[in-house]
Amino acid sequence: MSGTIVIDAATFVDVRTVDFLRIVDALRAERGGSAAIDRLLDSVDESGLNMICADELDAAGLAAFGAILERLRRTVREDDTLGGFLADLASTIHADARLLSNPKMRPHA
Repeated sequence: MSGTIVIDAATFVDVRTVDFLRIVDALRAERGGSAAIDRLLDSVDESGLNMICADELDAAGLAAFGAILERLRRTVREDDTLGGFLADLASTIHADARLLSNPKMRPHA
């Protein structure tokens, strides 16, 4: 079983369930910080799906999601495969049109 992270209508990635749950926990730790972050957990909490849907976030929300993922990546051991996954996901987020059209909103690497 796995989870899915939807970046936009054409871009989604599957992630191992154990890693998906770590990402959800990182989002939960930030819950209440912004409506965008709370919205990312709707599909998990409201619908019971292993999905994080970032496709409807604006540039600020996507940047906030990217920043949370970066903070999580910094806590992961070097030999943990989640670190590589998060680095790849960060690259995908950095390349998203919402952030490319607004460079000030890009997550910091």
